Amino acid sequence: EYSGPKSTRGVDPKKMEGVVVDDAEASKNGEWSEGGAATNFIGDGYAHDGNADKGQKSITFRAKLPKPGNYEVFFAYTVNNNRASNVPVTILHAQGEAKTIVNEKKPFPPDATGISLGTFTFGEEATVMVSNAGTDGFVVADGVEL
Repeated sequence: EYSGPKSTRGVDPKKMEGVVVDDAEASKNGEWSEGGAATNFIGDGYAHDGNADKGQKSITFRAKLPKPGNYEVFFAYTVNNNRASNVPVTILHAQGEAKTIVNEKKPFPPDATGISLGTFTFGEEATVMVSNAGTDGFVVADGVEL
C-alpha cells in the first residue's frame, strides 16, 4: 500500500557508524504513529505514541552484533517541548538488564545521533525496549545505535 512519498531528510542508517536499528525495523506493541515533521531523524521517519494509551505501548529494538563485547548504546528521538520527560528505557545485556529514564525534551550533543544510555557488555544480540508507561508527553522512538 502506498503511503505517500518517503522523506529524504532522514539520515541513512547504512551510513551511520556501528550497528543501527531504525524504528521501521523495530517490533511495536500497541498503535504507534509514524512522524516526519522534525528536522533530523534516522531513516524515513520516527515512531511516536500519539501521547495516548499510556502503559499499553512499547517498541523493541533488536540489534545483531558483529561480535560479543562492550558497546555504547545510543537512543535516538526527536526533541520537542511536547515530548515526555520520563521515558522508561530498558537495555537487555549480557549481565541482565539496565533501566534508565530518558528526557526527550533534552537535545543531544551536536553531531550526535542520539543520547548515550551507557556502555554495556553484549553477546550476539542487544535489545533496547522503550515504553510509554507513566510518561508525561509524546514518546518518540527513532532508532538505536551501538
